[in-house]
Amino acid sequence: MLHWRKMALAGVLGAGLAVSLVSAQPPGGSLRGQMSEAERAQMREQMQERMLEQARLSEKEKTAARRAMKAKDQARQALADKLTNLRRTANKANPTAAELRQALNDYRQALKQYRQKVTAEDEALSRQLPLIARARCLSLGILDNGLGGFGRMGAMMPGAGPMMPRRGGMMPGMGGGWQPPQ
Repeated sequence: MLHWRKMALAGVLGAGLAVSLVSAQPPGGSLRGQMSEAERAQMREQMQERMLEQARLSEKEKTAARRAMKAKDQARQALADKLTNLRRTANKANPTAAELRQALNDYRQALKQYRQKVTAEDEALSRQLPLIARARCLSLGILDNGLGGFGRMGAMMPGAGPMMPRRGGMMPGMGGGWQPPQ
């Protein structure tokens, strides 16, 4: 009998929690989904400004970095638009082979243009930065580091320290586990 009472109490508490969580959200869903384009742009700008502060750049260097980041963001948005088109085409009920080929070709072309733009912007910015600033910008993801947001993990979690390199795998028999850096 006591077991059933505990289960009933847990159900009531769970339902109350669910109602409070739903009522805390704005109408229509999550906060992120309700953000305007201007709010998203402001959030991106604030994040980029924090990264520039962490890179300890001069004002002249910050200006150059802002210009490069803006150009790369525009290229990234163009690529994202083509990816959205590819996703929509691939998820249609019955896409034709011609539609699929076109969407794939459009995305591949956009990806090529994106990579060229990012490389050109990074090279131009790198020429304007001293060595220490280039290293900081690369580690923070201001310069493309090939890891996207994961390249900024140390910046996002101050004091967490670097991830230690691993030799071998995570499963038994896959390797020797963690080894200190050589």
